[in-house]
Amino acid sequence: FDCDGDLDMVTANDQSLKISVLLNNGGSFEERLDIWTSANTSQGATFEDHSNTQQVEAGDFDGDGDQDIVIYARNRPFVRDANGALVVDKVGNMTIIDNTGDCGADLSFQLTSTFDMVYVWDLAVGDIDKDGKDDIAILELQADIKTQVVKVFRGPVTSSTQPITTTLGDSTANAYRELELGDWGETQSLGLQDCEDLDLWLVRSEGVDYLTGTATNPGKSDNVTVVEYDCFADTFGQFQWTANGGQTTQGQSFHVHALGPDFGGFDIGDMDENGVIDVVAINDGNTQNVTYATINEATNTYSASTKVFFGNFIAWEVTIADLNSDQEPDFLHACKFGADEATSSTGETTTVYYLNEPTSIGVTLSDGNGGHMAPLYYGAATRPTTAVVGQLVGDANSALDIVLGHDSYHGSITWNDNWGWEGSYDRIIVIEMDYTDLAVSDIEFSNTDRYVGLVGEGTRNVNITVTNTGMDVLSGSTTVDVIIEEVDEAASANVTVYAMDWDTAEDKSGCGSGCNWRYESYHGDHHWMEETTHNTGVTSTNYNDATYSANSNNPTDFMWSGTMESDSNGDEWSGYGGNWDEAMVLENVDLTGADRAWLSAELFRHLGYSATFIQDQNGPILYDLWDDLAMIEVLSDAHGWELLACPSSAFFDGRCPSAQSIWGGYDTDRVINQQRTGYASSIDTYGVWATQTNYGWDSFTEDGLGAFELSKYAGEIVDIRFRFKTGWEGSNSDEDDSNWQGYDGFAVDNITIWKQETVFKPGASPTSAPIQLNGMAPNEDRVVDITADLVNGSTYRVTATIDGNSFGDEQSLNDDLVQYVQVLNLYDPAVLDITSFKPGEMYAADLLPIEVEVENWGNTEVDFDLRATVYSALPNDVFCGSPSNVCYEPFEGGVDTPFRFTDDNNQKGQIHDESICVGQNNYESIFGGNAYWFGHPCNTATDGYGDVWQNESFTIPAIDLTNMQGDFVALNFDYYAETYFEWDSDGDIYTPGDYSAITLDWEKDGNQYNGLLVAQWTDFNDDDSCRIDSNDDGITNSSEPIDRAELTYIGDESNINGGTGNYNLFFNSYNLKLSRSIDLTHIYIRNQTAVDAFGNYPYECMSLKDSVVDINFEFVSNEDGKNGLSKGLRGVGFDNITLKEFTFTQDAVYEN
Repeated sequence: FDCDGDLDMVTANDQSLKISVLLNNGGSFEERLDIWTSANTSQGATFEDHSNTQQVEAGDFDGDGDQDIVIYARNRPFVRDANGALVVDKVGNMTIIDNTGDCGADLSFQLTSTFDMVYVWDLAVGDIDKDGKDDIAILELQADIKTQVVKVFRGPVTSSTQPITTTLGDSTANAYRELELGDWGETQSLGLQDCEDLDLWLVRSEGVDYLTGTATNPGKSDNVTVVEYDCFADTFGQFQWTANGGQTTQGQSFHVHALGPDFGGFDIGDMDENGVIDVVAINDGNTQNVTYATINEATNTYSASTKVFFGNFIAWEVTIADLNSDQEPDFLHACKFGADEATSSTGETTTVYYLNEPTSIGVTLSDGNGGHMAPLYYGAATRPTTAVVGQLVGDANSALDIVLGHDSYHGSITWNDNWGWEGSYDRIIVIEMDYTDLAVSDIEFSNTDRYVGLVGEGTRNVNITVTNTGMDVLSGSTTVDVIIEEVDEAASANVTVYAMDWDTAEDKSGCGSGCNWRYESYHGDHHWMEETTHNTGVTSTNYNDATYSANSNNPTDFMWSGTMESDSNGDEWSGYGGNWDEAMVLENVDLTGADRAWLSAELFRHLGYSATFIQDQNGPILYDLWDDLAMIEVLSDAHGWELLACPSSAFFDGRCPSAQSIWGGYDTDRVINQQRTGYASSIDTYGVWATQTNYGWDSFTEDGLGAFELSKYAGEIVDIRFRFKTGWEGSNSDEDDSNWQGYDGFAVDNITIWKQETVFKPGASPTSAPIQLNGMAPNEDRVVDITADLVNGSTYRVTATIDGNSFGDEQSLNDDLVQYVQVLNLYDPAVLDITSFKPGEMYAADLLPIEVEVENWGNTEVDFDLRATVYSALPNDVFCGSPSNVCYEPFEGGVDTPFRFTDDNNQKGQIHDESICVGQNNYESIFGGNAYWFGHPCNTATDGYGDVWQNESFTIPAIDLTNMQGDFVALNFDYYAETYFEWDSDGDIYTPGDYSAITLDWEKDGNQYNGLLVAQWTDFNDDDSCRIDSNDDGITNSSEPIDRAELTYIGDESNINGGTGNYNLFFNSYNLKLSRSIDLTHIYIRNQTAVDAFGNYPYECMSLKDSVVDINFEFVSNEDGKNGLSKGLRGVGFDNITLKEFTFTQDAVYEN
């Protein structure tokens, strides 16, 4: 775009008002320009004004020699009317954005020509008629939501340009959703004249009625269809398909080839670069494989289709390229969803795709002999969507590079990538490819502690990993030189590179000619200002109160991205506007000559967010999110713009919950989401927990939360960017000032950057290790092991370097890796289990050993003592049932043990006597008599549990705890569980669909309650609460987080190998009869009596003391067809249910 010879980028920004142009400056893309594409040009435009740009291409559309831009903005083309019918609403448009500026610094763009388009499936650009001017082809679905056309706008394109229209017929006969431009290779002559052109390449798919969303002409969607262009008549022929799919044409050549897959993303390629298409490819249902065929240019015939594996991923697109320059097709896949191999409790294995699995860009290279190598994978953003190639970094002879775009996946009401930090962080990833490259990729110490990963003293193994990061198979050998040096902290000198407090003059004496500020907005004017007038912009309303004000809580001057606005009452509000994206950038920060470097700053963050919701019968559900984000990023030659890692102390203190230098207004909810679901991107509640997040001022300094580490960039000159990006609401910009909130956004004060010229203690000597490279495939690792003697309290620098000259290494940036490690002994002996005594078991009176399993979870050798304190108690009876009697249920009945339980008598759950199973298939007794089964202990084919068992339960009723005098009441029972469930390759069990759970109904003080029993809690810190006193005020309340270290979930293990916790469900007892003992005075429940303010059932810790309780043992099965009847699974059985009250006294203390 800027005429400097480097390829630039333009991005289509979905759910946005703008598109972005990224300018390439010698392989770096630090310069960015946003172009406003919404019809509403106001900075206060909302989500209803989003242009939703779906397609973008570049070309010279006005013939002036500059690269222009064409976009398809989808807007909101369809809505449902009052009767639920799909109707056209706010149609989209194709818009030409003219490059109107002079090259270089005067670059500018202007929206010129706009053409309404109802719904565009695809957009392509090329010089179709070979007249030297770029043309535009659009694949459109028209207003009747069934007629399909290709419209071609021949360049130069103006607002009066009339398209050449090729009708593709009714979508209910055959549907078209993919379009490419390329030369089929036909020759055309008229007299003595020949001409060349580009043709339409489409994929003919099964018929679809878009009004109802149903297939009307079922079949495969794999018919590669070429429609030739007549370069003398300057038109494509008209054609249609008969109702049964037969072809009817008029006057032009058409070519159809069935490639084989059911459906999938489509691409074409020209491997020999002669201008004629010679390969086509379609993903196989967009999962795992891609099918391709080559085309003989002389005969225009296809080869047999070949299937190539690209990985256990879902990818919606495929890109054909020749990355390794062997004139054979390579395939790029933006791997959108990762897969895992799931194993079931009945032995089947299946491939399961999950939102939380890692994603990547997959590159499947040709081997030069007609085949393909194993796929390579490169790190990607959260949800990669598209991959394109181009010469972006390096000279003209270097390998083509890959540009990866991503979007946010919102596939259900419980998951949205934008709800997480990764999904909210916008970036384009450029992967620099090399033919021959070997990198030092990792340095790892063994014998670290279990939780933090600290290295302890003593002899430690150091693993150096080198990776073939090129595309060639390597041969020969190289050496890895490793030196481990101990830092001499006393002799090492810190040098201030830059310091600024905005009260005194800045100090950039250590920065040479660098460390100059640049203020920028990527669209419009920026709002960064030095705030010098304190205690202004404050009212007593909402969050504009002095308590939350950046001004009122900092008596010194600082930099702030914000504005002061007056409301209709004349009151002044501090805050920020909507749709901002602006930054203050400290340029050319000189970290050369340094081994380590740091940044300290005081940061203010009080942020909101913009959101949309949907509504069901139970309340509002968060749908989509545009977060207000404060970020610190660093620009380096090797990594582009990237976030900083936060100091670990800031993470543990909750001031940097993402662990990176990005903060959002939705952070309060993200943290709660992590606690409740395990993922910031996943919700399990209605509404939201908070509408903002207020961090206030935080000191990221050595004396405070810790400084940001810059040592990764030591030796370089970098830029540091403080960036503020907002959603469409703002905090003091709404036209209705009653909606103002007064969040003060992002402010910065007291910046100091320093570097260390490190001095090392003498005595270190390098170690060299040879590595044989013969047959080292792309992405393959080789590991070198060395040993090091480390001293507690010392800091070491580990430098690993490879010799790249021996094999023609092309990339020197990754030939070495430096890592600093601080040695700190962490002593952490852990008690894992008391193996000689199990809850609920009975033992004969005797002198018995206390066997305890312990493990060293620290990082160094440790001696420790073990103390066992033994308490005893004589149990007192608890009464239940009607008439009230001792609460013991062995399911035998009779005078001595009358039934205490009740159920619904529908025979789905009932008492079974194991005696009928004796002698069947070597049956081994479980309970030895009667038990209550949801299923059957042996006759599973006829009496096993089936699909969709709901609300099946039995109850131990009217348990009287109103006169309880003891320490606790134990609910004891035996159970056996064998249901259908699956686990992943790590052994983690997916949430089972067939299980038993325990629910409670209780009466206390005349009130009725009910809930789901989740866990029991142990009050380790004796604070009579299972919550964390997060503000250290000595009081815990319902707004503070649960102390999960005190919880033990009551159900079966969540990992097939154990060791990672439990569910609250009973589904797998490992073919054993197990026992449970649950203290009903210390339980953690989901209280389902009433929803909270957000429409959710709250979780809480409680005691059932002074209550009358019904305990319900419930069973649920899903509808997957995998149950007791079909799979021979016994279900869940319960026996020997007792309740006893205990008062304990200490008997003895034993030490070892």
